[in-house]
Amino acid sequence: MRRAITRPECGRINRPGERLSRRDAPGRFEWPPDRLSGAKEVPSLVNKPKLGSCAIVLVTPAIENTASYYRAVLGFRVVEHYAQPEKFAALYRDAVEIVLVQSQFGTVRSNRAQYGAGYDAYLVPENPAAVDSFYAEIKTRGAKIAQPPAKTAYGSREFVLEDVDGRLIGVGCIEDEAAFFGAA
Repeated sequence: MRRAITRPECGRINRPGERLSRRDAPGRFEWPPDRLSGAKEVPSLVNKPKLGSCAIVLVTPAIENTASYYRAVLGFRVVEHYAQPEKFAALYRDAVEIVLVQSQFGTVRSNRAQYGAGYDAYLVPENPAAVDSFYAEIKTRGAKIAQPPAKTAYGSREFVLEDVDGRLIGVGCIEDEAAFFGAA
């Protein structure tokens, strides 16, 4: 049995039992993939639990300083767990959760500094206009902007900020589906 799996719009969260229209789900693909089409049934892929979200985990050299930055500059709510054996803080804003963990040793470096590529996290606002709104909001609070909002070659509206620990955080949303997914 084949069923359509869809990718919702930027930041769109499916509610249990909710059906998405084609407009809500521009990136369709079939599951299971063709390489499994001869299989009778793959129990691990049928009726599996649905994952609802994902938390970003960032290791930090000074957890109180980093948590304060995310609260004051990026507008996150901070839940402190500093008395735990592994000191951490949970940060929340809308549907985003970030977990900060206090480093025990070594130097915390961004992915770009460590590996020469990649962001350390990527935040996805609800639509392309919200990318610009979030940019304006955090700029007034003193965010260090590494790249201002622009349309990328792959069709996203995005900008990049540098957090207090030097991490690069991408913020963006698909603006041009044909450029991102390829022409249908």
